[in-house]
Amino acid sequence: MSEPVVDDVAAQPQLTAEELQRLPPELRPGPDGKPPKITPRLLKSMRGHYFTVKHPTLTCGHKLDLINFPKRNCDGCFFHFFNTHPQLVEVTDQFYRAHGKGPLVGMRGEKYFRAFVRYMVTIIRLKEEHDNKSVLSKESRVLAASIQSRPDGTD
Repeated sequence: MSEPVVDDVAAQPQLTAEELQRLPPELRPGPDGKPPKITPRLLKSMRGHYFTVKHPTLTCGHKLDLINFPKRNCDGCFFHFFNTHPQLVEVTDQFYRAHGKGPLVGMRGEKYFRAFVRYMVTIIRLKEEHDNKSVLSKESRVLAASIQSRPDGTD
């Protein structure tokens, strides 16, 4: 028995307009309705465009890996790493409050623990400074309003 001949057009799945919009432009079917031929050159350009990880440069001059914990002992790198991972900070804080220092150091290491504590102290200090500034600005606004409300500007 001979196998049935399958038409190329019938073998291709029909894509909706929404699915075509989600496809990268490089892979969309041409005017003839056929998808482009995958070549090493096309793969290389797509890999560079869609899969290459870009690491932002920080003010300290180091590149920040958004996935892995920083390898340098740079406080700026640690601060930015924790700042970009709020869920990790929340889970670490909950674990630290529930179990203490020993288990956290056992799980993540001394370097991680030190960086986490420094980050939390910095955040607390920044919040306190912000609260103090807002209190001072409210007091200065009240004082300025009371001075302006006096017609002669005297007591």
